Amino acid sequence: MCYYVNMNQENIEKEGVVGEKVAEQESSLSYNDYLEKGGQLSESDYELAKSAMESDSFEVKMSSSSTTQAENMAKSAGIIIDNKLIKIYCALREQTFTPENNDEPKKDTGTSPGLSDQKLLAETLRLMDRTDDLELFMGYYSNIFPKVNKKEEEENMRAAA
Repeated sequence: MCYYVNMNQENIEKEGVVGEKVAEQESSLSYNDYLEKGGQLSESDYELAKSAMESDSFEVKMSSSSTTQAENMAKSAGIIIDNKLIKIYCALREQTFTPENNDEPKKDTGTSPGLSDQKLLAETLRLMDRTDDLELFMGYYSNIFPKVNKKEEEENMRAAA
């Protein structure tokens, strides 16, 4: 069964239990812990996302297209979505994509270039330490997140050495 909450405040109030379940799963990872778990965000983007996650007063422009994008990706993968996840995703998207062309990554050196919408949402899940949801999401978008066989990975590392 898939639980889903969209940004409509009326629905959030009706389905508040879902948001509570998500809040219980949140964890605070240090940047090093985040990187050890496979994180791909630059340190500046990580700090921005942490601010969005930890501060209720953090303001981010949540455009309807970015909000809908996050909702649709999460719903398609069957993961729980809440306001905080969307807030962090939108903060990262605003930071990493140009305002002139919402599909073109920024060229700035301090940001995380080359992360697609799916990868940004995956990094949001990773940052929130929602491991089960991250695995489910990456499995659904397996064309973007191909699994590497452990044996194959070891062989590649031996060949490179």
